[in-house]
Amino acid sequence: MPFRNSEGARCVTETTASNARPRVVRTILAGVVLFEAIIVFGYGLYVVVEAITSTATEPAAAIALAGFALALGAGLALLARAALRGQRGARAPIIVWQVLQASLYPAFSVRWYAGFALIASASVAVFATFVPGVLHDADPEHDGGAPQAGPDHDGGPGPSA
Repeated sequence: MPFRNSEGARCVTETTASNARPRVVRTILAGVVLFEAIIVFGYGLYVVVEAITSTATEPAAAIALAGFALALGAGLALLARAALRGQRGARAPIIVWQVLQASLYPAFSVRWYAGFALIASASVAVFATFVPGVLHDADPEHDGGAPQAGPDHDGGPGPSA
């Protein structure tokens, strides 16, 4: 990825195997969490439509459930974005969500394939959060990207004492 150093000369950062792996795993993690966000958000939309078009016995509860699912889906989408950026703060909420999701497995004992999908996606996501360099507040030193603008990365002398 090209960038300019402090003298204005164009530099190219090489991508090596050591910094490409975390980026690939980070993308997989973000994709899994985004897929889960789409499923949960879609369920929320489904409940809204059902509450409006059918004769729900408890419309207030249906709307509350829909609001919760929509908020959870939006939160998962934000977590996917944070994971894609490599933000370390995304690790704990992702793991908590995966544990809660995996705990639903017994509810799908009749439909084992649905339970298997929950366990598989939770396992991939939890594994990916612990791969070194995946969630570390992505920086050029670990990620191979261009330096960020600022006093520590512009090639200048840095802050004065």
